Amino acid sequence: MSDLSQRLKASTDPALRASGWLLDAMQGADPQMRPLALASTAQLAAAAQTGQQPTVYAWALEACGNLAVTGPVPDACQALSHQRWAELGPNQVWPWLAMASDAQRAGDLSGFENAMHRASLASDWQNPGREFQRQLLSQIPDGLSDADRAGTLLPGIMVLSSLSGRLTAVIRYCPNQQDANRHQNCVALAERMLDQADNLLDLRLGLVVAKRSGLSESRLAVAKMDSEAADRVARQGAAKADRPEVVCGHLQSTFRRAVRTAQVGELQALREDAARLPQ
Repeated sequence: MSDLSQRLKASTDPALRASGWLLDAMQGADPQMRPLALASTAQLAAAAQTGQQPTVYAWALEACGNLAVTGPVPDACQALSHQRWAELGPNQVWPWLAMASDAQRAGDLSGFENAMHRASLASDWQNPGREFQRQLLSQIPDGLSDADRAGTLLPGIMVLSSLSGRLTAVIRYCPNQQDANRHQNCVALAERMLDQADNLLDLRLGLVVAKRSGLSESRLAVAKMDSEAADRVARQGAAKADRPEVVCGHLQSTFRRAVRTAQVGELQALREDAARLPQ
């Protein structure tokens, strides 16, 4: 991992360099790695402040938040804000969801409603963690086993999952009973989640919001097919995990899927696995 981090940080490409700092930051829970994580997080936060890239800004916020779980964070983290993230990426949904959660925690109902309305207008639902995964994948040297490649990609999965967790704001905003204004926003949010989800969590949360908001069964059909296909893949995996004679092959398949997920997204990787299942 350290060799990959060094290669990324030595790059002249700002996004690759930022990926290297984020890779270091995600190891901050290890006491031996924390000094490096702190230094790299400070560099990432400084780059985010002076740059204009919303994805890099999102990475910096994630790095600072990850370090804050286990101790103090660099001073540069204090200058970052969800408001500035939204200014850099007004068409991205993620900063608005973060601002909605901030407002709800503060008891600011008006701020919560406004942020969720802006989220419903956002056209870009690409999770910043996906770009981090792609950057890591692009720099993994040839010849590594699928297991080693999957392990290298783990920090990207952690960032993607953490950011996807912000979608719980949509669940809180869209209950079963919705007034007219909120209903319009919830329909828009559900449509975006169904159309742009590339991982299973986002898709299934989208199905919940879509059902609560009264979208038709025909509109939900494709998403339900993807969800059911994922269940079939999971059932086959569970069955193999209980059989010693095939468990090694199952592990290799799991590692390959992790790599494929970084390449094309979780849903597409699951569709491909489902297509190979016995009919």
